Amino acid sequence: NEPGPDQVAILAVMELWPYRTWNRPLERALYQAELLRDAASRSNGQLLLIQSRADIEDFLKRRQTNPQIAAGLLGLVGGHALEGNAVNIDRLYDAGYRMIGLAQSRDAGSGGSRDLTPDGRLTESGRALVRQIGGRRIILDLAHHPPELIDDVLAISAQPVVVSTTGVREVCPANLNLDDSRLKAIAASGGLIGIGYPNSAVCGNGPTDIALSIRYAVDLIGADHVALGSRFDAVVNTPFDASGLVRLTEALLKKGLTEDQIRKVMGENVLRFYRHNLL
Repeated sequence: NEPGPDQVAILAVMELWPYRTWNRPLERALYQAELLRDAASRSNGQLLLIQSRADIEDFLKRRQTNPQIAAGLLGLVGGHALEGNAVNIDRLYDAGYRMIGLAQSRDAGSGGSRDLTPDGRLTESGRALVRQIGGRRIILDLAHHPPELIDDVLAISAQPVVVSTTGVREVCPANLNLDDSRLKAIAASGGLIGIGYPNSAVCGNGPTDIALSIRYAVDLIGADHVALGSRFDAVVNTPFDASGLVRLTEALLKKGLTEDQIRKVMGENVLRFYRHNLL
């Protein structure tokens, strides 16, 4: 998180990434896209890359006869790969990226991250970037963004936004979690909120803790705007992994959610959102 050169260069060198990626966030993102496309091409049809509504429909059709296949959508947790130049949005789009955040653990030219600049606002270049992202129909992810910056984006964005992982402040009073007003504003825009599993998001590590935050969000903004935002990639301490999600389903049933609400939260909302917002 410290200002200055990042530490990814060390990883890139040690893992023998191409030289062009060592100190270029854009080139790293393009290289990661290459790796995913290569994995898909070698998978004998078992891994599909989602870039459009048609890709989603194709995946769902294939899955009816082959439930073992998987699909992935490329996203950037922060906008650092843009390297301060909005022109690079086109290069990332052409590489397959369909979701992007403006900042994460480090500040970016479009606005501050909530780790380094918790009261950060959207910059003028950030406002232009939000409009350009919307024009390309790339989904904007506001996870890891300061609350005031979220307000700024909602005020000008013409498309619904995603908060891919967060918590509910009224349930877990962490500063990084969303309060009721912002939960309502995101839902009113047609957006989607992913409830994370980390202790910092739900003030606990078990399925009951996660279910409590999901239930609160469903009661507040409706089941159509709530999804799973696990963070299994990073800071999760739960006693179950993705293969044990039945434990969360059981916890949601015990919290009084209907089967229809649970189906929405467990995946239907995400599919609907992508179908509506991808070209």
